[in-house]
Amino acid sequence: MKIDFLKIKSGFNAPKGNKQGFDSYVSSIEKLVKEMIPKDLFDTEVSPPHFLSYESYFQKLGESLPLIKWSSFEEAPCSISIAILCSAEYTHGTGRFFLDTMARSLIPGKQLPITAIRSLNFRFIIYPKDRYFITEIFIDIENERDLYQIRQALPRLAEEIRLTLLATQHARKIVLAKPLTMDEKRMVLLENLSSLVKRPDDQHDPNILEETHHLLLKVAHHETPSQIPDHLLPLIEERPQAFDHNMFQGIQSLILMFGENMISKRDVGHLYRTLSYLYLFRKNISHRLKIKENEHLISIKVLRTTITPKTPVLAVLICLNFKSEQENLDQKKLIQVIQSHLPYSRLVEDSLITSKDKDRICMLYLEMVQEDGRPFAQAHVKELKKKLPKEIHSLYRFSEVHRTHDANEEEVVRNILTLSKELKTPQDPPPVIIHFASETEKIVTFTVILVCLNSKKIYFENSPHMKVLSHQSKIAGILNKRHLQHAHVLELELEKESFTDENGKFSLYEARKSILSYLKKSFGPMRDFNSGMIVKQYENLSKLKAIVLPTPLVEKFFYSIAPGYMQSLLSTETLKIHYEMLLKSLEVSFEKVPYHLFSDTTDEELLLMMSSPFDELIDQIKQETVSLLSSSTNLTTSDVSINGIRVLGLIFSVEDPSLRQEFLNQIISLIKSLDPGVASTL
Repeated sequence: MKIDFLKIKSGFNAPKGNKQGFDSYVSSIEKLVKEMIPKDLFDTEVSPPHFLSYESYFQKLGESLPLIKWSSFEEAPCSISIAILCSAEYTHGTGRFFLDTMARSLIPGKQLPITAIRSLNFRFIIYPKDRYFITEIFIDIENERDLYQIRQALPRLAEEIRLTLLATQHARKIVLAKPLTMDEKRMVLLENLSSLVKRPDDQHDPNILEETHHLLLKVAHHETPSQIPDHLLPLIEERPQAFDHNMFQGIQSLILMFGENMISKRDVGHLYRTLSYLYLFRKNISHRLKIKENEHLISIKVLRTTITPKTPVLAVLICLNFKSEQENLDQKKLIQVIQSHLPYSRLVEDSLITSKDKDRICMLYLEMVQEDGRPFAQAHVKELKKKLPKEIHSLYRFSEVHRTHDANEEEVVRNILTLSKELKTPQDPPPVIIHFASETEKIVTFTVILVCLNSKKIYFENSPHMKVLSHQSKIAGILNKRHLQHAHVLELELEKESFTDENGKFSLYEARKSILSYLKKSFGPMRDFNSGMIVKQYENLSKLKAIVLPTPLVEKFFYSIAPGYMQSLLSTETLKIHYEMLLKSLEVSFEKVPYHLFSDTTDEELLLMMSSPFDELIDQIKQETVSLLSSSTNLTTSDVSINGIRVLGLIFSVEDPSLRQEFLNQIISLIKSLDPGVASTL
C-alpha cells in the first residue's frame, strides 16, 4: 500500500471552541503542503509488515527547503498566490519578512495590496521530530503593466528570499551553538528587544499604521525612550533566542554586495554561510564600537569552497572598522600578505568585493586559488587563520582623499528631472550625466546620474580599475502613462594610473569613456548628456589650482558652487577673485561683530562673500537672498564651512552697473535688518 507521508498536524495545541473549523483549516494547509513538495520525493510503495525508515525522506525534504512556489499567471486584472515552505527552526519572523518583501519589492516604488494570508506552524504525523512553517499570500494585480513586471521580477526575488532565509537560519544556529561572551549576549539581547523598545531608524517606507504604533510607543516610554521597560527586565536573565525579524533585512541588504554574476556561479551553501558570517561580524563590531569607539576591531573567517568547474578555492571574509573617513586598507598588500601564507596562490579574477557603510564598518570578500588547481594544504590554511588578524593591523593607511563634492539632494533631484524630460519615447537611449567629483594623487571620483525604463534590479560590480562606492535608485516618473522611469545615482572611483597617457597626464576623456562602457553593459547604448560640460569643469578646476595655492580648500570651494553647471561656465579670473575673498573672510576677527561682508566686481559680475561663526545667521541670509532672485538664473552661490567659520559667496551676473549696485544695497539692507549692529562692509 502507498503510505501518505504528508499528513500533518498543528505544531501547537488547537484553540478551544470551533475545533471543526480549525481542523478544516489544517486540512486546507495540508493540501497546500502536498502541492508544494516535489511529487517524487515521497513517491514510494511499501507493503506491510515491512518496516520503513522515514528519516532519510525527511532529510531530503530538509535539504530542499525553503521552497517557494506561485500560481500561474492569468490576464489582468487577476490575483496570484505565492507560498513559502521552510523549517520552523531558527526562522521565526519568516512570515512577516516574506509578506513585506513581496508587497514592497515585486514592483519598485509600489506597495502591492495583499488580499489574503494563511499560514501554519506544523509537524508531519509520521515524523513529528521536526517543525515546519508554511505561509501563502494572495496579491491583487490591477493591470497588464503590473503583471508584466511581477512576472519578470518574481523568479529573481524568490531566489533572493531563499538565500536570505538560509543565511538567517545559519547565523542563528551559530549564535546558539557557541558559548557567548557577555558582550555577545548583550548584543543579541538588544537585537531581540529593538523592535519592542525602539524602532530601527532605517525602517523603510512605514505606513500610517506603523507610524501610529511608533507614536504610541514613544508616548509610552517618553521619559526614558532608550531604557528597557520594567516588564521586559526579566528577559535579561534568560538566554536570548536569536535576532528579531530585522535580521532578514540586514542579510538581504548584504546580497547586493555580491553581483548577480558572482551569485550565479557560487554554491548556495557557501553563499548563505558567507552572508551569515558577514552579518554577524558587522553586528558584533557595530555593538563593540559603542564601547571601544577608538579601537580597530577585526573579524576574519576562512572558508573552503569551489568554483566552476569544481576548482577548490579559499574564501577569506574580513570585517573591520575605520576610525575616520580618510582611513582605508591597503588591498594590494593584503593580497600579498595572504599569498605569503599560501604559496603559489593567486586572487580569483573579479572575486575581490568590498563594501563600507555609513558607520565606517568595512566588509571584504576575496577568493584565492592554487596555481595548479589543487586544494590548499591544511597547514597553510591554519597558519593563515592564526596570523592574518594580527598582520591586518599593519595594513591600515591614511589617505589624503578629500571628499570635495557630495551631490546634495536638491542638485540630484534637479538633474533627475532634467534627464527624465530628455527620455521622451521608449526607444530613446537612457540619458546620463557624469559629474567629476574629486581627485587625489592616485584616484578620481565621479557622480553618475541616469534615467532609464529598465525595471529590472541592476547589480553593479567592481571592475579591476573601477570601484562602485555607492548606488541609489528611485522612481523618476512615468512616460506616456505606461512606462516607469527609473533613476540611478552612482558614485564611482577610478584609478588614475589606468587613464594616464605616455606623458603622465590624466585623460579625463578616457576615464569618462571607461565609465560609459561600464554602464552600457547594464543599460545598452546611452546618451552622454553633459560630455562637454564636464571637460570644461575639470579644466576650470585645473586652471584655478595652477594660479592659487592648491590646498583641499580649493576643491571644497569649487564644488560648493551652485548651480553645478556654473563650475564650468565661470571664468578662471572670477573664480580666483572669489576664492581670494574666501581666504580673506577667514582671517578676520568676530570678537566685536557676528559676521563680515566683502565685495568686489568684474566687468559683468558683482562678487560678495559673507562669513560668520553662526550657521543660523548665514542660513537666514542665504534664504532671504535667494528669495530676492527667486525667478532669476543670474545668481551663483558657494557655501563653505571650515574651522567653525561659515562662508557664503554670491555672484550676481548682470552687465548693468546700476543693477549690481541695487542688488548690493538690498543685501546690505537685509543684513542690517537681521542685525542692526552688524559689522563692517568692506
